[in-house]
Amino acid sequence: MKWSTLLFALVMATFPWDTRLAYAAPGLLIANTRGDNAIVQYTLPFADGDVPTTLLGSDAVEGPDHLLVEGDYLYISHGDSPETSAIARMNVADGTLEADFATGGALHRPYGFDFYNGTLYVASFKSDQILMYAQETGDYVGVFAETNGTEEGLCNGPNQIYISDDDGLLYMTTQGSNFNGTELNFLFNSQIVVYDLETGDGSVFLPPPMPLPGGAGFVSLLGVTVGCGTASAPAAGEACTMYTTDFAGGLRVYAMDPDGPTLLYAVETSYQAGVSTGSLSFDTAESQLYVPVWLNETSGAVVLRFAADDGASAGLLETDDSAIYIETDDGSTDLSRPIGVLFLPEAVDFSTEVPAASPGGSSAATACGSVALGCTAMMTWFAFVTVAVSSGF
Repeated sequence: MKWSTLLFALVMATFPWDTRLAYAAPGLLIANTRGDNAIVQYTLPFADGDVPTTLLGSDAVEGPDHLLVEGDYLYISHGDSPETSAIARMNVADGTLEADFATGGALHRPYGFDFYNGTLYVASFKSDQILMYAQETGDYVGVFAETNGTEEGLCNGPNQIYISDDDGLLYMTTQGSNFNGTELNFLFNSQIVVYDLETGDGSVFLPPPMPLPGGAGFVSLLGVTVGCGTASAPAAGEACTMYTTDFAGGLRVYAMDPDGPTLLYAVETSYQAGVSTGSLSFDTAESQLYVPVWLNETSGAVVLRFAADDGASAGLLETDDSAIYIETDDGSTDLSRPIGVLFLPEAVDFSTEVPAASPGGSSAATACGSVALGCTAMMTWFAFVTVAVSSGF
């Protein structure tokens, strides 16, 4: 065997092939608004008895709510007081956390947020405002919208946000409340409003629907996302589709027709009386959506799974009509009043130390990421085959 052949084999064994997509398993991030395990992650597919990994504790982020990956970062809204309220961001490559990445203004109990044209738009629940921050630096920019204390003020108890990049429209669920500095006053309807980010004009997009059977008897719209047949979320029909959850119980899906939203289907999320419902997230590859729900604020929560096209139950047991996909034991604090949920095509894994990439490229460890063992094995196998072929075996 020639030395040049051996050298080639060794180079191939250490070349930074990106095998992450081939080996990494998907993950489901959950934001617990109670307990010590603030952000946990389940590796999918879930098997009965699996326990999550804690990515962040309550000492790092307080009462986290919404989760979103943008670029190299996982962004998290958290904090319940003006002093602790912030948008945190965590580098998904090495776990570096900036707990107070975006602060300032009258930010108080941030819930939903999204990005548009370099600006971060945040729903500040207890100041009844939508606030703006610079995406790159987190610097405070100003107020985009705020309530005027009337139904027409729109921004009453702002909750979750979805922004359509195609037309610059911001959709937001509202609880219908105002905060007077000491308590919430439920004065208005829970509805979905829409703002034009270029003009600032706002209007009601979805008036308050009727409560669903099995729910709490009222409506408090929470999670929202829109799909137009793009990677952001699947569409259930030819028109764009809006998916929204109801804290008081329920999942509703609407066709976004030119004349207004048309209900496609609604399903109950209250698998037993008294259950509250969190937000929602898509697995676009499988056209499924995940919804966390809970009965007890400190333990015993579950994650439901539904088919996105028709709302059919897609629970862990295929022979069962239940939508329960992840279930925790009574007394478990793995899921404690979980509201935020985020499906990831690849689970976050900081167990492997990742060195800095060399200029103009990436290191082998960076390319292999969380699947270093599988990546190394493949490279070694490739090198062995190369040597064997060159030696005439």
